[in-house]
Amino acid sequence: MFGPEVFGEGLVVRFGVGLISIIFIFMAFERQVLSEATFKQEETWIKTGLKSQDIANLFQNFSCKNSQKTFLACVNSLNAMANYIGQKVTWLEGKGLRLEPGKNSLSTEKERLEVWVNYYKSNKHIGMNFDTVWTELDRQISSHRFVSYIVGQGINAYLSIHRDPHSYIVPKEYYEKVVANSRPRINSYGFNLGKVGVEVVFARIYPGSLFEGLGVSKGDVILELDGKKLAGMDLESVSELLKKKDKHLFKVKMPGKTQSWLLDKKNQILPAMALKRLPRENNKTLHLISIYKISDGICRSVEKGIQAALNQKTSGVILDLRDNSGGSMDEVLCLSGLFVGNKKIYDLVYFDRRYRKETFYSDRDAKYFGPLVVLVNRATASSAEILAGVVQHYERGLVVGERTFGKGSFQEGEDWAKNKQLLYFQTKGTFHLPSGRSPQLLGIVPDLEVSETIASNSQREEELYLYPIGNREPREKVSKRLASVNECPSLKKEALTGDRLLGKALGHIDCIQF
Repeated sequence: MFGPEVFGEGLVVRFGVGLISIIFIFMAFERQVLSEATFKQEETWIKTGLKSQDIANLFQNFSCKNSQKTFLACVNSLNAMANYIGQKVTWLEGKGLRLEPGKNSLSTEKERLEVWVNYYKSNKHIGMNFDTVWTELDRQISSHRFVSYIVGQGINAYLSIHRDPHSYIVPKEYYEKVVANSRPRINSYGFNLGKVGVEVVFARIYPGSLFEGLGVSKGDVILELDGKKLAGMDLESVSELLKKKDKHLFKVKMPGKTQSWLLDKKNQILPAMALKRLPRENNKTLHLISIYKISDGICRSVEKGIQAALNQKTSGVILDLRDNSGGSMDEVLCLSGLFVGNKKIYDLVYFDRRYRKETFYSDRDAKYFGPLVVLVNRATASSAEILAGVVQHYERGLVVGERTFGKGSFQEGEDWAKNKQLLYFQTKGTFHLPSGRSPQLLGIVPDLEVSETIASNSQREEELYLYPIGNREPREKVSKRLASVNECPSLKKEALTGDRLLGKALGHIDCIQF
């Protein structure tokens, strides 16, 4: 269906993010739950001209029943498209395969497809009529304004099963304006959601965003949205409410007060990194460098941040890679060099053994030599995992936080021969750290494991997908730096802050010796 013969030669882009940062955008799947769609991506799909007939041949009965993979790919694809218009594909004994009102309540691909795996194993798929379901769905989406976007979701959902979770198509315009752009202009409030108990809270407030201007902080509680109480709601449902329109009435509980605002989303530019000075006792100063995505130009921005910190006589740097879904493999070479210098950074190992392993080195001289702590969590993925893994491998700093996402595959993009407005990113192999170990599925195990205070809806690769790309390597922990840190007599263990991981970093950074 989506074999190499479908795709022509063209632009080739090596891009490590895969679907990690954009799978939620393109497939309404389950990465970290963003507060709302970050850009009017439906508009960019219109220009591709995709129509329902472009996907119709996938749903012929003989094809969908040919194997377990094609069966599940058909179900996944149909459900992805149906979900956008408030429908879902169901099967009932005596009533057959059909569309019904409502959306899937299960959040991950793996959870949604488990029941269909059982249907296949018990041979119930034999009597299912996919032609009929597609005919009804086609009738509902063919005249929809965003039919191109809906069909794109269907194609990507099919590829997630039939190929792998990180092969996908994307409009060139969206790739250029958002994915590869270090300062995308987006239609967003500029925050991520999280949960503390039953309460919905702000898990991250992006610098320069609307809510930062209002003084809202991480951990503040969203009590109500448009008069609806949010306590007890799941994050995906809240996210759906936020996506439905551009103006919302927020009721927010902050320390010592409760505020209400009627707010319009701003067409704002959010940075890919931020530098924050952290004054301390004894005239010491630490600096927090937060990198939100590894996009074009990010290394230059971080280098400027490091120089600013050095000019302020910093006594240590905390590099925050939490919720960073990765990005450019070239930029991470440069970024790694800022901290470790001219060293080996990663290997690319192709699935196709006709291609030899490629080894990549940083050609940058190190710019920062002082104490360093890297913060990671379960949503730290792809090339961001390379950066954390390189710092850990060369014992350049202490990695603190949660085991990372485990996205160790890389994709190469090219023009789609059937539609030049689309890029097709296909998984070609896995990247490996200087030790030879790939973080695929395994992630990076921190030197000091600490759970996030605020629970997010983020799940790792192994928890999300029915057919994740495998890895037979053992899960190992490299923690040579931690032993010497724990021997430090003045170790504070944890500074008092609402951000537990940052508190651990503040408590340990003074004990990192070089």
